[in-house]
Amino acid sequence: MGGGHVSRPDFGMPQPDPNHPLTEFYLALQHALDKEGSFALPALYARVQAPARHIYLDEAREYLSLSPTGREGNIRLLAEGSLQLLYSTLHVQPDGTPAALLLTEECTRATVAVQLLPPFVGRTRCRRCRTPLRR
Repeated sequence: MGGGHVSRPDFGMPQPDPNHPLTEFYLALQHALDKEGSFALPALYARVQAPARHIYLDEAREYLSLSPTGREGNIRLLAEGSLQLLYSTLHVQPDGTPAALLLTEECTRATVAVQLLPPFVGRTRCRRCRTPLRR
């Protein structure tokens, strides 16, 4: 069922940096999804707690929260389900840093981005020894 991954070695598109630590994980995920042919999607709910005034785009993140479980007052954005994979594409930034794995569904051609986050995102120092993290 899964049609495999799309790779475009030419056409001037950025290619994944093989030395970036996340490249290996993205490629392993991509190959596993190609073999499996489907991807389980969790439900996605949003809660907006905005003040009684106009919100500007740059401050919207402060008033929006996303959750895989629904609670009273949440809005369902995506129902739980299974995506039958047509193909996957590794999206990379111009410097070769992997950004997301784009999964395209077989029937509807809907595309979902899966982003892997390393455990140190948002931190500048090691929690245990307080040593600065290298970037």
